[in-house]
Amino acid sequence: MIGRIWLNLQILFFVNLFFTIVVFSKSLYVYSWDPVNTTLTLDGGSHKLLPNITSAFGIALDELNGHLYIADNASNNLGNSYPVNNVPIYPYADSPQLAGDEFWIDIYVGDVIDPVSHLYGTSFLLDWDTDWVEHVTQGPDPHVEKGDFLGLPDEVDARGWWHDEPDTIAAAVTRLFTDRTAYGSGIVLRVLFKSRRETPHNTEVCFRISEVTANDSAWNPIYLTPREFCLTIIHPPGIRPNPFTPNDDGYNDYVEFDLPELREDGGVITIFDLWGRKVRELHNEINWYGRDDDGNALQPGSYLYIVKNKGKIIAKGVLGLAR
Repeated sequence: MIGRIWLNLQILFFVNLFFTIVVFSKSLYVYSWDPVNTTLTLDGGSHKLLPNITSAFGIALDELNGHLYIADNASNNLGNSYPVNNVPIYPYADSPQLAGDEFWIDIYVGDVIDPVSHLYGTSFLLDWDTDWVEHVTQGPDPHVEKGDFLGLPDEVDARGWWHDEPDTIAAAVTRLFTDRTAYGSGIVLRVLFKSRRETPHNTEVCFRISEVTANDSAWNPIYLTPREFCLTIIHPPGIRPNPFTPNDDGYNDYVEFDLPELREDGGVITIFDLWGRKVRELHNEINWYGRDDDGNALQPGSYLYIVKNKGKIIAKGVLGLAR
């Protein structure tokens, strides 16, 4: 941090940002420095009017937390704090997601309004707020993949590992070569998750990023602002999974006849083997666990089903049972 008084200006330099105030005014000027092209650009093309300030007198910088403080001459108060950088880092995925499916959470840095400059690497914690969702492992570690924002796959190293807190992983991604850095916005990392098939319909799951560090190729810090993202897990109408595997391992142990008519009015589900013999009949139930009417586990193979609601056939087809 460098601070100097030049006439009626006070200037601070921080990483690739210049902050300037006009003393005894409400004007703050923020400039971005591009060391590659050696250009200085005024952010937004104009000065910013400082809220809650009557007469700016001095500026100070909290480099650890990335906050700029403005002293007010009228009140001798240094309590007005402003983020140094609003460049976001945030998780994102398509929403809604289907219960029981795998999906990627993409970690973005920057956006159209607040792009990042000179990004070389970043690390962070990613947590989520429900046990209905779990990350997918690749060997002993969480399954992560490199995004394309920092460079080609052979130019980037990405890793994920367990954290002491439950439902939390730590991750880091960095370039391997210092020949260039990233500008703009994009995906730096992807983390694979899966929701449980038993997840209740319309369950909201929120993902949060914390303890963020980021740097340029000279290891100067870049401040990123974490954002939260939430998605919804749903159960669209259907009969799934097919095939199913009723082996009591907690995954695909039953087939669900998730049809609106059954949920609203109940009905009858009849299961037949390929010889046309009835093996199971369910009344006002929507799950079949691969057992006959006596509770015996049925052999792997194909089975026919007919679903009736108020005496009318609403669905029929073939199920695959595997063990």
